[in-house]
Amino acid sequence: MRKYLFLCLTLAASMLFAASGCGSAESSDSVNVPSEPVKPTTAAVETSIVTTAEPTTEAPTEPTTADSSELFAYYDDLAAEWEKNGDTTPYELSLPSFQLLGIYNGNAYIYASYCLNPPSTEHKIFTVDKDNVGKEIIDLDSINGKGNFTLRFCNGYTYVMDSDNRLHEFDPSGGQVNSVTFDQPSYMSLIGVSPAGDVIITDSYNHVWNLYCLSDHLSKMRQFSKPKYEVEHGLTEEYDMLGLLPNQFTGPAYGHKLYGIGNLYLDCETLEWVNYEDGGSISTSMVRDKSYSSVLKTGSIRCVGKYCLTSKGIYDLETDKWLVVFGGGDVPEYNSGKSFVYFPKTYHGGTSNIERVAQGVSVQQYPSDGSKAVELKKYDVKLIDEYSQIILDDERYIVCDKYGIFVHTFEKGDSEEIQAILFDK
Repeated sequence: MRKYLFLCLTLAASMLFAASGCGSAESSDSVNVPSEPVKPTTAAVETSIVTTAEPTTEAPTEPTTADSSELFAYYDDLAAEWEKNGDTTPYELSLPSFQLLGIYNGNAYIYASYCLNPPSTEHKIFTVDKDNVGKEIIDLDSINGKGNFTLRFCNGYTYVMDSDNRLHEFDPSGGQVNSVTFDQPSYMSLIGVSPAGDVIITDSYNHVWNLYCLSDHLSKMRQFSKPKYEVEHGLTEEYDMLGLLPNQFTGPAYGHKLYGIGNLYLDCETLEWVNYEDGGSISTSMVRDKSYSSVLKTGSIRCVGKYCLTSKGIYDLETDKWLVVFGGGDVPEYNSGKSFVYFPKTYHGGTSNIERVAQGVSVQQYPSDGSKAVELKKYDVKLIDEYSQIILDDERYIVCDKYGIFVHTFEKGDSEEIQAILFDK
């Protein structure tokens, strides 16, 4: 007989705001910088610059007829990219109890916060594989600071900043690759990761923000300089980083590129702030009414290799061009009224989307002309809570509750379940 468990509704993943800093990125070593802004010692601090992407006159791919094969043609490119790369979205832990962190190599990574012995709360990461076998891979409470950590997940790797200002990197199997301790009296935050393994952190000294990139499994650290913008007389001034950080890198990422500040992305290979908006310039007003930052943002995006799925269309992060804009045009209007808000998070590979509807679960295709989605199939499965009832792929979904994690199929719904994880075992 199952032991009754009380589900904790308290926020399990509170943001860590502790005095901290950056320094020599040696495993298990500490960095002491008591009175000066952090100076990386593992690599020379390189100066970062701002560049402007080359203008382009090419229009995004767009159907030329109303033929259905043209309207849905982009799915072929998307499916091929999914098959090659899978889900490469940089995820931030943001939910109190259960959250799908991502899917890598067919394995679903699930964060769970639950109570075995109230008021004690457990914080763990589990995987569920293609054969519905569940496994605990990371016990977050064993790291440090029970419940006090910030967490990012991308491309199979998990990054955790604990309450002792130690940054941990875990590989796809849950093994710890490296950890680095930052020891200085300043505010620090883990604010971004890339599919290539770049980790973006910040610290502050006397309310002045500094931005750093750790790479090569946390063994190399470099510092970004402040972006500059043009003023009168052909002069330039540095932008106040306090207006940009610390929580601005919550957008998409591709390779070493991290998006999230106005019309800029960070290139973690060259340490450049790149303006990718055609003809744009860096100014004190970083976010525009039609800026890509308004479209490419956490909550309404999903990265599939080089493609960023948004509610307005599909953006190519490799070329910085739109693959398709729902409804046509070169750049989607922010308030066009033709946004498919569920499109990004309901795509799980293939040439269709799996969407929750009032009557159950619907298999749909989205036409590129912005017209109503076409339903291909419907399942009589009610998935009300998207946080505890999580779609894995076009065949399965999982249910998370106070007892554990259970796998269901759309075909059989609630009539049959597979036990993946029992929390009291």
